[in-house]
Amino acid sequence: MRARWYVGHVAGKLRGVAFKSKTEPTQETHGHIYGAVTGPFRTKRAAVWGCQYGAHWSTIAEAERSAKADAIAG
Repeated sequence: MRARWYVGHVAGKLRGVAFKSKTEPTQETHGHIYGAVTGPFRTKRAAVWGCQYGAHWSTIAEAERSAKADAIAG
């Protein structure tokens, strides 16, 4: 399985952390680091964008489109 991008959320922190994982994050594998995980994202750009603007999208596909549009705009 290829590595995919995720956003890990830590309690008390406003922004998430983009990370790459070859396995789907579970409580057992990533629970000691993150309280919640969002993803997988198709691109690193979308995962990083999701860290910054996480509250402004409701689906991963929406985050991917918004990140691409933001990159094109500038």
